[in-house]
Amino acid sequence: MPAGARGRVENDDDSTRTVLLGALRDERYIAVGGEDGAKALALALVAEGIQPALIVPDARVPVLDGGAFLRAYRERHPQPVPVTATSPLPITADEAAALGGRRRVAQVTWLRRTAARGC
Repeated sequence: MPAGARGRVENDDDSTRTVLLGALRDERYIAVGGEDGAKALALALVAEGIQPALIVPDARVPVLDGGAFLRAYRERHPQPVPVTATSPLPITADEAAALGGRRRVAQVTWLRRTAARGC
């Protein structure tokens, strides 16, 4: 991934958000995050016209969960963007579909490899 690619993280857990942001920054992303979906969406809208290379939402974040965040984001930014959703609890197949993907268990090391590959 080229230096300066944008990454967005949405997670209500400070430690998890910090680790995810750090993993993206280690891969030379310019990464920003919000502690709930509404704040993450506001950050994304401030960056109008800047397409992120990766979005990492929390499937069960308060205020605006990962699925609702992605629907609102995609209404304003219809271009495809890779998404790697996280959750402290198992994600059901229905939740994964609402996030636009398949259910998959991953660790931060997988996120680092994905970020390094450019998704």
